[in-house]
Amino acid sequence: MKIIAFALTFLITPLFGEDEAIKPKVGSTFGKVMVVEVQFVEKENTYYQQNIVDEPWLAKVISINGTKLKEPVVIEYQIRDEKEKKYAKLQIYEFLAYESILSLGTPDKWTEEVQQIPYMIQQRLVMQEMTRKIRERLEKHK
Repeated sequence: MKIIAFALTFLITPLFGEDEAIKPKVGSTFGKVMVVEVQFVEKENTYYQQNIVDEPWLAKVISINGTKLKEPVVIEYQIRDEKEKKYAKLQIYEFLAYESILSLGTPDKWTEEVQQIPYMIQQRLVMQEMTRKIRERLEKHK
């Protein structure tokens, strides 16, 4: 009887009170470097995307490391080492990227002050445009 109760505990526990897990939207793990093809698309007309998301668009990932995705993934992004380059919406660009998370805001009851931005976790793709120098570096590490 103890064995059955013990086994049932492992079967039922995931149904109740399991902690939420943050899983990558794009890659297999957070921080894994990959080459992505991206199109920039309009943000949704939500308060969060129009007022909290800093970038003018969202990134629509259409391929990873040369493999086209069955379903494109739309995600927030940050471009590193950008030299004020203007990107066109819906044009395809190639970036070296990794997926990361960032926490925003402060949890309720952490301070006595009213929080304007609720605590949240933001998933984003950190990207830098592919250059000849980056391509050469990647070739050396194959």
